[in-house]
Amino acid sequence: MLKYTLICAIISLPLAHGLAQGAKGKVYWLEGNHMPGPEHSRRVKQGVVREIFFYPLASMKNVTMEGWFVSDMPGKPLARVRSRRDGSFKVRLKPGTYSVLVNEKGKLYANLFDGEGNIFPVTIPAKKYADLTILIDYEAAY
Repeated sequence: MLKYTLICAIISLPLAHGLAQGAKGKVYWLEGNHMPGPEHSRRVKQGVVREIFFYPLASMKNVTMEGWFVSDMPGKPLARVRSRRDGSFKVRLKPGTYSVLVNEKGKLYANLFDGEGNIFPVTIPAKKYADLTILIDYEAAY
């Protein structure tokens, strides 16, 4: 009986400590001309393999931006995950708000900001996974 009780306690441990939540979604690459007109490219977004970083929430005021690329990101990533070939990923995170950045050719990429200048803010609710779509589109024209 003791062995059974111990196994149940270990299996339920992540739920008891609030670790059964995080972020999941897809990372897509998009390039080409997407402006209306005769030279419009009909390329579709493609799932890609990328390393995704989850940092404490950071503001554009505290970093140096070079286009869509961030340098001197404060702090260290709290989590990282590598997407699969189809772009899908899933990572466990504690509840809270994070900045999401993607490793793009050795640089940190983000193209979403809120009204307060926070870099790609994502809120992770307790006991749920936040759904994310990350679009790497710095080679696309709209």
